[in-house]
Amino acid sequence: MPSNRRAPRAAIGLVVALLLSACAGDVGIAPPEGFTTPTIDPEILDAGFDLPVETGATTTTAPVRTACEAPILTVAAEEDRTFDRLGSDPTATSVAVSASTFACTEDVVVAPADDPVRATLAGRLAVAIGAPLLFGGPEADEALEAEVARLAPSTAFFVGGGLDVTLPRFTELREFAGSDADIAAAIDELLSLSDAVDLPAEASEAELVVAAVEAMISGRGLVPIGGGGTTTTLPDVAPGGAAGSVGGDTTTTSAPEPEPTEDDRDGVPLAYVGTGQSGRVWLTAGSDAVLGLPTMAAAAASGGLAALVDGADLRTIPEIGRAIQGSAGGAAEVFLVGEMTEDAEWQVDMIADAPEIFPGAGWLLFPRRLVALYGHPGAAVLGVLGEQGPEASVELARRLAAPYGADGVEVWPAFEIIATIASSAAGADGDYSDEATVDYLRPWVDVAKEAGIYVILDLQPGRTDFLTQAKRYEELLLEPHVGLALDPEWRLEPDQFHLRQIGAVQPEEVNTVSEWLSGFVRDNDLPQKMFLLHQFRMDMLPNRDRIETPAELATVIQMDGQGALPVKYDTWGVITRGWEDFGWQYGWKNFFDEDSPTPTPEIVLDLTPLPVLVSYQ
Repeated sequence: MPSNRRAPRAAIGLVVALLLSACAGDVGIAPPEGFTTPTIDPEILDAGFDLPVETGATTTTAPVRTACEAPILTVAAEEDRTFDRLGSDPTATSVAVSASTFACTEDVVVAPADDPVRATLAGRLAVAIGAPLLFGGPEADEALEAEVARLAPSTAFFVGGGLDVTLPRFTELREFAGSDADIAAAIDELLSLSDAVDLPAEASEAELVVAAVEAMISGRGLVPIGGGGTTTTLPDVAPGGAAGSVGGDTTTTSAPEPEPTEDDRDGVPLAYVGTGQSGRVWLTAGSDAVLGLPTMAAAAASGGLAALVDGADLRTIPEIGRAIQGSAGGAAEVFLVGEMTEDAEWQVDMIADAPEIFPGAGWLLFPRRLVALYGHPGAAVLGVLGEQGPEASVELARRLAAPYGADGVEVWPAFEIIATIASSAAGADGDYSDEATVDYLRPWVDVAKEAGIYVILDLQPGRTDFLTQAKRYEELLLEPHVGLALDPEWRLEPDQFHLRQIGAVQPEEVNTVSEWLSGFVRDNDLPQKMFLLHQFRMDMLPNRDRIETPAELATVIQMDGQGALPVKYDTWGVITRGWEDFGWQYGWKNFFDEDSPTPTPEIVLDLTPLPVLVSYQ
């Protein structure tokens, strides 16, 4: 049996070997129902594979095929990770995937590019026999035919009709014809599969791919459910660790484990195959899910890893990053398939190399709600955080946070630590701001990390600028669970003083800080960071529509108004006006002493928009 053939069961290998022997005339075996051998034009001949044959005194040419001894191309050793965008054209993408993976092949599978169900069935077949999957159509495609000729397969499996593909003369053509159900049954019979996963009626492309992945990793076939039949609700599917993967030298039959829902994934289910050991990774946008089938076939055959992702943000399905990080290959060669964000390259670097915010928490802050204690360590007058030590603050933060999950949103306790404190005195540097040292804050940051408490460092810069102060805390910002807050109330002009004027910050300065912080995140392989802006008057953040919201940061505007509840409601309405049109989210602050009464969690959870951050001062 050729070295590149793989099947979920030993019996599959035997059946495929017998079929190929039958093609050569060695064994008589009846093909399964729906499996036909079309007539091939005898003139179809790829001259590149013609070798001289001696016939008496005359030398003629006849098609001769060299056995495929080393089918898989190795990943080139590069110092840096490489990226290649393959686009959304089905035929061109499938050819590119094949060309980057296979040096040659015993078999090739071709399916119509415009028929998702048959493409899914073809993908299942390709994974089972370790073959590339190529997409074709009713009109010949020069690149497709050139790729088939380069692969020099002994057998080409056409899944469905309407394919115009010229084959090398030595390539045996086997076509699965008839209805979708006939084709599925014939493939299952070829592979000796007695159990099958349903393909739901009117399924989306992503649902079809999920069904195919479930079949791949559980060693089952596929059966289309026609209109009026029972529709199956499909789980998210991924290998259950190395033992449940598809790819490398084996295809196992362990059942997939259902994964979390896709509510936070923009409709993209969890679906991936392969081990990633080869270092090749294919990521396909969920909106182009069928294009992921050739990548999954390549991954299964070569020991790579192929997955569906949210094309707008690759970080939204953390299981994919964990699969990449858990492989020995390290995502050395990455292929981006379909409609992908311009940020894909650095996002891949992040999910491949960065720690999660907390273990098991992923690389994005939201959708979650943070509930924070605000203040400065050891200074009770500045907020509740300073009224007790780090360990007691952990318990208080947890207690305050607990009721805020009543609407089903995951809740994290947090510390918002005033790192630089607005001062009435100019100080040695003349900036009217007292800066805490990194060593002073470090115990709080470390305790928070151990307890799963998110930390936000708050800056009150006085007469200096926010960026100057932010850079003082680079060592702490290297921690995955530490974000940054800017408090414009305490940003003074050269002739201003705290409590005589309410400070403000221009959008250009905010953008300077966010550009630096987003670059800091990228350069240091860090997960997304909170970028918090305090505001209780519109003139604190003038022209805020010009504030940029880079994807490396979760930008939040915190409503800091205090007083009677009607006053707070009014301030909230002003601060959040037009909230649907901006790229940031909103936070709410409760004051124990200044509010009358202090709003309850029920009151806060009734706000529109819903806050993603609630802090207590």
